[in-house]
Amino acid sequence: MLRNLLFAIFCYCALVAATCERPVELPFDIPDPRLVVVCNFTGDAFFIVQVSKSRSALDQSPEEYIANAKVDIYQGDAFIETLELVPRGGGIRTPHYITRELKPKQDVIYTIRVEAPGFETVMAQSSIPKATEILSFNLSDIMVGLTENGDLRYDYNAELSFADFPEEVNYYHLNLYQQFLAFQLVEGDTTLIDSTIQAVVFSNSINNNFVLAYFKGGILFEDKAFQSNRIVIPVAVQIDPESQLIGKVYAELRTVSEEYYKFHQTLNQQQSNSGGAFTEPVIVYNNIENGHGIFAGYNASTDSVSVRR
Repeated sequence: MLRNLLFAIFCYCALVAATCERPVELPFDIPDPRLVVVCNFTGDAFFIVQVSKSRSALDQSPEEYIANAKVDIYQGDAFIETLELVPRGGGIRTPHYITRELKPKQDVIYTIRVEAPGFETVMAQSSIPKATEILSFNLSDIMVGLTENGDLRYDYNAELSFADFPEEVNYYHLNLYQQFLAFQLVEGDTTLIDSTIQAVVFSNSINNNFVLAYFKGGILFEDKAFQSNRIVIPVAVQIDPESQLIGKVYAELRTVSEEYYKFHQTLNQQQSNSGGAFTEPVIVYNNIENGHGIFAGYNASTDSVSVRR
């Protein structure tokens, strides 16, 4: 009995070892790489375009940017400008292409066309929608308390109302930015020495069918998410009371195109995907013909308010 068991274990180990040495054949074909183009543009600001190479899901190498592409912008079918490459270096971490003359205008359809050796030429179209006005922006229920490590924690509700267009389907990306003021004591007086602004990143606990906490900051939502055109969002931030003061809160309400909304919505779902064996893969929305990525316009309204106890 023992002899048979040992023989079975030996055969199993030999089978596993043989399998490990055998080259693995994937049950699917890895597609040829394509151009990935990313450009979110807004009014009176230059077009900034990142061009990279797509990777398979099995490729864990760093993102490979394309520095020899030809990036052209058209208004309708009329050529306007070829973008200039800004290479990595001198504080530039991500190489990109930029217009030097053209700044897009609202309600104008722009076309991007990108060529690079070894890749199919890609194209996309989009425009900047009309901006939605922020009617009011306030903070309420402000509470301040000490954390276990001695930091000051500020909890407040950010309340924002806006003038939505009821006759249209509208999409939004609301960003909140918290200002932090660095100080030092000079002969007993408080002297401000620096100011930084950080995007507020929200917990997924605020998510519902129409509101989505974006992984890079802010929330994505449709106009039907709030019938009263009013948003109340809980915010929590911390400062070191020995070297920091809390400053203003800045609100940026982006009225975005449908392609902007769908791309960032599905990208957020992909980033939040656990990637387990029983998890459905998320297909990121794409409006780049023959490639991947996003070319989408948005318009923004801004406001700010101070944090007062």
